[in-house]
Amino acid sequence: MVQIPEFKAKTQITSQTGTRARPVVDIGAAAAAPFEAAARLAGDVQKISSRFYEAQTSLQRKTETSKLIDQYLKGNENTPGLNQLSFDAQNNPDTNVALQNYQQGYKSLLANLSNGVKDPVVKRLFEDKANEIYNNEYLNVQSSVWKNIGEQGQETLKNNINLETNKILNAGGNKAQEFASRINIEKLIEDANKDGLGLPENYFETTLRTIDLRKADNLVTENPNLFMQNLDSGYYNDKIDPKNLMIFKDRAIGKQESMLRTAIADVKTEVSDAKSNISDLVNPLKKGKSIGVVDYQESRIEALSVLQKALNFGQTDLAQEISESIEDLDVFYENSGDIQSATFYTRNDLIDSIKVEEEKIGNIEDTKQKLRQENKVENLKKILTTMNEEMDDNMIGYYQSIRENIAVPEIDLLDANMPLEAIFTRNTFAQKVRNELDPRSKVQYFTKNEKKFITETLENGNRDEIKTLLKNMSLIAGDDNIDVLSRLNVDNPALAHLGLLLIPGETPTTTAILEGYIKSRDKDNVKVFNAFQTSTFGANGLMSIKFDLLTPDFRNQHPKLSTQITEAADYIFMNMVINDKELVRSKGEKGNVQSNVAVKLYNKAIQMAAGMTYKEGSDGKIKAFGGFHEYKEGNYILLPQNIANSDLSDGVSSVKELLENNLTDDLLSQSLSSVPYDPMSKTEIPLMSFFNEDGGLKDSLYLETIGDGEYYITYGNPVTFNTAYYKDKQGKPIIFNMRSVGEELMKRKPLDENLNIPELSGSPRRKKK
Repeated sequence: MVQIPEFKAKTQITSQTGTRARPVVDIGAAAAAPFEAAARLAGDVQKISSRFYEAQTSLQRKTETSKLIDQYLKGNENTPGLNQLSFDAQNNPDTNVALQNYQQGYKSLLANLSNGVKDPVVKRLFEDKANEIYNNEYLNVQSSVWKNIGEQGQETLKNNINLETNKILNAGGNKAQEFASRINIEKLIEDANKDGLGLPENYFETTLRTIDLRKADNLVTENPNLFMQNLDSGYYNDKIDPKNLMIFKDRAIGKQESMLRTAIADVKTEVSDAKSNISDLVNPLKKGKSIGVVDYQESRIEALSVLQKALNFGQTDLAQEISESIEDLDVFYENSGDIQSATFYTRNDLIDSIKVEEEKIGNIEDTKQKLRQENKVENLKKILTTMNEEMDDNMIGYYQSIRENIAVPEIDLLDANMPLEAIFTRNTFAQKVRNELDPRSKVQYFTKNEKKFITETLENGNRDEIKTLLKNMSLIAGDDNIDVLSRLNVDNPALAHLGLLLIPGETPTTTAILEGYIKSRDKDNVKVFNAFQTSTFGANGLMSIKFDLLTPDFRNQHPKLSTQITEAADYIFMNMVINDKELVRSKGEKGNVQSNVAVKLYNKAIQMAAGMTYKEGSDGKIKAFGGFHEYKEGNYILLPQNIANSDLSDGVSSVKELLENNLTDDLLSQSLSSVPYDPMSKTEIPLMSFFNEDGGLKDSLYLETIGDGEYYITYGNPVTFNTAYYKDKQGKPIIFNMRSVGEELMKRKPLDENLNIPELSGSPRRKKK
């Protein structure tokens, strides 16, 4: 309740009233009085002079007092005067402190001004006049504060009544809450009257009528049917005047009609939603799987509820529509188990299953059962259609749609340090998806969105992005990255080759391929490159180099690798010629190119693409390791990277000589022991049959590349295809693994021909004189 503070003035309050600032007292007339008196006086000059001095002193004191009173009323920019203090108090919303602040401000103002006055007469005059003004003004301030208290009390009462009214309106039929709020309203009004707010008579009854009016108004909007029931029962007769009741009645009728239209529209929407939900469940094309028990029961209950609503509102057509959907749902649920199993079939199993189910249709006589069997076959075909559409381009996405709670292992293709766990997990997941859906198809390692990202990055990415992307693709997909790129319409085996070469780390070869690819995105660079691909060089043309190094037998054994090497070589060569401006400028209008320079560069590009690297050998010299090497007579083989390609050792310039001089029986046996065939069969191979009587390798013996440092041993040059393979007793080709003994071969040196050392099992072979 509002508490009105009581104030008792310490001094007598004058009759001065009003809320405006008090004007400065006019003391000019009083100051002029001595002059008039002096004019009227007669007497000697000394008396007149004395009185004039007194008058002058009085005038000065009154003038100084007048200035102090003016400052007292107006204040300055640092200290508010009495006028400002009065205004603040009368407009302070905090009525509890308004008068107190006014009193404290007055005392502080009076003290500050009095302390600066030295003349005691002036000080007394100022304090008397200041107190008189303050006492007169206090009555106005007090009156204003009391008025504010009353207004605030009225507002507080109004807010409290509104609070209780809202409780009644939101009681939702809770009579106890309504009764308690009515009691609280009555108590609020009683306390307000005791505090002197002066409320009108029957204020409580008027408030209750207002509440009843608001309740009825809300009910018309929220529940017009209940309002009409109350109206018909006479509930509002003594609560709401007839005029308002008629207005409410018209509104309620209009609301009822509007609600009916809305309800019918809602039923139509619910019927449509229920039919759509059932369609989603029974259509594998959308869900990719059959309906489960819980989904079936929930959908059926929902559909039946909508059916009842349609009947309640007389919407027979809608009721018929939802009834047909419910029947479709029941039919599909009967076939649910078989169709659910079908989503776990491989593609071929599903095709076989459809044939079996179709054959059953002709043997069913019951019309309804036959229709259900046809429905089953149709849904199986839909599953197959979806599988065929999705499997070729979105196998992972399709798998996720037919397997609940399956999460695709996440990868970041631009993560330069992709964790091994992420690589292994995605690879394993992709293999699993392929095996479950179609074991005969190719593995798809990336999602549809990831494939789109790969294509965009290859087209627009910068050097580091492309490098990281290709490396990560190769880590995940391995040799299958060629197929991955081809499925993205990126017919570029060189990029797949680059990705595989990047796995061990960046090398001059990978840098050249990558830089060449970046340059190839410029049409002008492509024109320059194409100029070197013409037949200008004749027999020594660039095209011939490909067929010299990549022999027919190599291309036959390794068609994909051959394409990777040659296309990667094109990028390396492009990088070379674009960087070599002098070589490019030498290309004239008629194709006059420094053919010997270009041929050497292209030969180097082929060798780099084939894995040739330069590093220090055991003798401290920089040698070329790996790459293509002519074993003899156009028989080019691809060396492992632990075998030097030239200047192999003192007096040895070819791999053939290296083998003749340094290959011992032990090393030969070791190189054959890694062949993945029956070890017992290899013991029957006469090792000496590889060598002539003079210790050299037989002239008819050649090598044919089949893997990294692995070769078939053949009779006759593989280039001619007129050849045969060394085989064991079971007829399996012998594989010579030069990589496995490469380091030992490179460490050994030829024996001094003049030394007479008996040939032992571990001794190197040498030609006899």
